[in-house]
Amino acid sequence: MTIKPGTLLKASIILLTVFASCKETESIKRDIIITPAGSEFTIPVISNTNNGQVAGAFEASVDIEQEMHKVTGEFGLDNINDLRITALKLELVDTPIMDDNNLGNFEGIQVEISSAGKKATLARVTDNSSAKSGSIMVPGGVPTADLKDILNAPSFNYDIRVKLRKPTTKELKAKVTASYTITVGF
Repeated sequence: MTIKPGTLLKASIILLTVFASCKETESIKRDIIITPAGSEFTIPVISNTNNGQVAGAFEASVDIEQEMHKVTGEFGLDNINDLRITALKLELVDTPIMDDNNLGNFEGIQVEISSAGKKATLARVTDNSSAKSGSIMVPGGVPTADLKDILNAPSFNYDIRVKLRKPTTKELKAKVTASYTITVGF
């Protein structure tokens, strides 16, 4: 039996095409940005200007799946590939901004989140402006593995630590609001 070179070439091309097309998988990914309602807390009078003074420690909860459904309606927790906080806004609420009592008193800010024995630093500002201010945007950015486990819990704890330039003289009502970027895929 004789095989013609043209037939062998055609058969090889067909086999290569079939096997090459089987190796590719299509990955569909999408970023969803959510900004749920913030959590209010009270910053106590802080007279110590040492690093690491607790400005707020409180429990919060965000139903990530419900917030995702508000935006898209088609993805659930199982579709999450990446979950990160991209920004935190710390702002004073119902508090007059005065010389001794404003967010410009804070030289440094560190925000941590924890749940079920896991803890992650969400954001850190080491040289906040000294200008009298009622709000601060703190850039976020945390490794995925830390946040996915923490934020899938029914509730989690914020821990906000500060280093003051000068002491505060009264309690400050504040609110922290987080913006999340969630990468989902099939």
